[in-house]
Amino acid sequence: MIKSEQQTLRLVSEYRITREFGGPEEGGWWWDRREFVRVTSRNLTEDQARAECKRRNKEEQDACRECAVHDRFSVLGGADTRWIMEESARQFERVEVPHYE
Repeated sequence: MIKSEQQTLRLVSEYRITREFGGPEEGGWWWDRREFVRVTSRNLTEDQARAECKRRNKEEQDACRECAVHDRFSVLGGADTRWIMEESARQFERVEVPHYE
């Protein structure tokens, strides 16, 4: 299969997302920490990568619902796993605390 030079290949990356306390300003604020775990699929078209993310995220959501795992919004704490389409690995990683404004 010949790929068009215009077509950018995508990859699908797995991220662990946790809710972090940012600080006490204005009664407290929170932010989502997205930590890169691994690349799960490479060299996909945009449509293939989008379908792969949708399938994996639905499977994760269904599995969490069945076993009652706490997500990042729970007062008991927890983490979510999400698959994200990217052009390069770690493109959406966010581990540094954002500045409060």
